[in-house]
Amino acid sequence: NDKGIWLTGDRNYILNNRIGTNPSGTQAVPNQIGVLIYNGIENIIGDENLISGNVTGIIISSSYLETVQANYIYGNLIGTVLAGNKALPNETGINIIRGNGNRIGGNIPKKRNIISGNTGAGIKFSEANNNVVTGNFIGSDLSGEKALPNSIGIEFVGEPGSEFSFDNMIYDNLISGNKKDGVMLDYARGNSVVDNYIGTATDGVSPLPNYGNGINIAHNTSNNCIGSREPGKFNNIAFNKENGIFIKSSDSSREMPENNQILKNNIFRNKHSGLLLSKYENLKSEK
Repeated sequence: NDKGIWLTGDRNYILNNRIGTNPSGTQAVPNQIGVLIYNGIENIIGDENLISGNVTGIIISSSYLETVQANYIYGNLIGTVLAGNKALPNETGINIIRGNGNRIGGNIPKKRNIISGNTGAGIKFSEANNNVVTGNFIGSDLSGEKALPNSIGIEFVGEPGSEFSFDNMIYDNLISGNKKDGVMLDYARGNSVVDNYIGTATDGVSPLPNYGNGINIAHNTSNNCIGSREPGKFNNIAFNKENGIFIKSSDSSREMPENNQILKNNIFRNKHSGLLLSKYENLKSEK
């Protein structure tokens, strides 16, 4: 099928389905897109959907920011089998394109998405603003103790001439076990990455490394905040197989990263550097 479910309306509910798999949730029966929300508001994708085996699990997209907003994705398995312990990959788990004010996950375990096992990014943002990603396991199995990797955990992307993604909040997630970077920021401005475990298991001290950088701040990024001055809202960034945080130099065709803030994080036992600045020292850092 091209699309498993295609929504263009508002306030619909998608609950307890198998989308891209057989009924037992063990084998792929793929759609090109598992769920597409286009120009929709306040739709819910939640309560134990299994969205796996597709090219893209979920796309939230619009040609206008104001017409795809306030959609809520919670309590799903995205990229795994029904048991949550093995991969049944989509290429991309969730792709938000020109989406505004959508929410992925929640602050209690029932609202947690397991976004793992995908061959590309677990979550991808492009020209997306004011979205919240919270309380999810991204790159681990259902227990949060074993790796079930995506290629990249969360990826912000763009290209010359595109708009930036800005004012998105990534907080209180487990972003560990991925094959490359935990979080990749490109074409991103004014986003916050706060109070996450990045490279550890759920206890914050046991290793569950990403095999690239914990956080990669790449070209065309500015005014992003990693951590917080608020007590107890630091990121634990540890055990990653490259650097804890890598801030990359620009090339001739792209703007260099600048005015990014690294605030009050726990950054320890990464393989190379805790914080590596490549060429440009253009951030504010606090212990």
